[in-house]
Amino acid sequence: MGQITRKQRDTYVRAGGNACPYCGSRSMTSEIVQYDRLSGEIDIDVECMKCKKQWIDIFTLSNILDRHGRE
Repeated sequence: MGQITRKQRDTYVRAGGNACPYCGSRSMTSEIVQYDRLSGEIDIDVECMKCKKQWIDIFTLSNILDRHGRE
């Protein structure tokens, strides 16, 4: 994985992870690699298909909905 700057990370997170933090491409692949039920974190390996850089997205539980998708 390449080093990422704080600015690249902050921009990527604010934009919702929609584009590569290194080159800006929207062509990315991802795979869930770990779910920690105790912390509520999901780690996802992400790779940009254009520049081939790799990083890990970390997701945390922010809300729940009933089985019909309602709050």
